[in-house]
Amino acid sequence: MKIKEIIDNTRNDRISGSTAILNQLVDELHHILELSGECGLKEIMVELENLKNSLPQFAVLHHFCDEFKNIISTSENNCQTANTLMELYKTKWKNAGQRAAEILISEIDFLGKTVLLHSNSSNIISLFELLNQKGIQPLVIQTISFPIEEGKVQAEILARMGFKVSIVGDASSSQFVKMADFVIMGADRIFRSEFINKTGSLPLALACQHYNKPLFVISDSRKFFRYSLYNKPIDLEQMENPEELWVNPPKGIQILNYHFEHIPNHFVKRFYFENGGYLLQ
Repeated sequence: MKIKEIIDNTRNDRISGSTAILNQLVDELHHILELSGECGLKEIMVELENLKNSLPQFAVLHHFCDEFKNIISTSENNCQTANTLMELYKTKWKNAGQRAAEILISEIDFLGKTVLLHSNSSNIISLFELLNQKGIQPLVIQTISFPIEEGKVQAEILARMGFKVSIVGDASSSQFVKMADFVIMGADRIFRSEFINKTGSLPLALACQHYNKPLFVISDSRKFFRYSLYNKPIDLEQMENPEELWVNPPKGIQILNYHFEHIPNHFVKRFYFENGGYLLQ
């Protein structure tokens, strides 16, 4: 598979969480460097920069791009050295989700509880893998997560583990917040005062506040940034495919389709990373 094809597949993945997307990308780049007779590090960097600019909300991707620049600089365009450095990157972050899950489970009692989940996140899947290993089986309420419906993917994964999962539409999710003991979601980018996640996250956060239910976010520290590191705020006004909402709408109807939104951190009781749990406000 060519580098451009790999980048295009990454850009077009609307189902997987950002960490899962990055892991797949890193594995495929690692494979290319192993097989390549000629080192295409500079070509990879150009394509990564284009990908980075097209996905501003994916913090882990930006983190990897910055690390890959360092890899190119350190390796002096040597494929073998670059491959070794990339393997070190993979090893460093491989179990970040599991470590965050261990911290979260040490502080939150899941026994006999009902948990509401939104969208599809590899960090949430890591959390439930660990719960399953410990024999803890909370009831799960999972949103479908419109318009891509990636919540179905997460629901199926959890059901295969043996969890009892109920799937609900996003528009009705607030009435299920009052039935849940708490809500857990992932994040694509986290700042001091707000975080970015899939649309539908803010209504859930508001419902948590209304029903006095705790909202927890599980992530890894690659996704935490300060605005001061950037020249401008993250722009989420990129319009997604209108046909996700309505194929061939009547004349005069404008389709507005966004996948991500900002959620103020004051709605979140605690953020969990691989290095600890934090209150960010």
